[in-house]
Amino acid sequence: MIIAAHPLIEHNSKVLITRRCPLNEYMPGHWDFPGGKLEIGETPEVALTRELKEETGLTVEIGKIQYVFANLTEIPEAEYFQLVYACTYTDGEVVLNPEEHDEYRWVTREELQKLPIIHFVEHWAHL
Repeated sequence: MIIAAHPLIEHNSKVLITRRCPLNEYMPGHWDFPGGKLEIGETPEVALTRELKEETGLTVEIGKIQYVFANLTEIPEAEYFQLVYACTYTDGEVVLNPEEHDEYRWVTREELQKLPIIHFVEHWAHL
């Protein structure tokens, strides 16, 4: 089982999304919330903070879990649980790690629905 933590960062009525780089093995070119897998010994909140800093350079205040997505069938060798936390932007400018993402945008939920997005973000966008 794999658990991943992602921030839902709202700022000026929009959310931050990042596009997976073309060399990414899983769904390259698709839009995603930053974040990623927990490492051994990490809590979801610690992993979210680490991943967000590595991928975007941003600092946020982590709130409550807003959404949980269980992906039990798409990748048969791994059951994924994605935890999406409400987060408040607190500091930093977006500086992407080019090995992870090649673009970012602040979008409304309606704008997000028109982009190629990975599955757990797609489910959230249509709630």
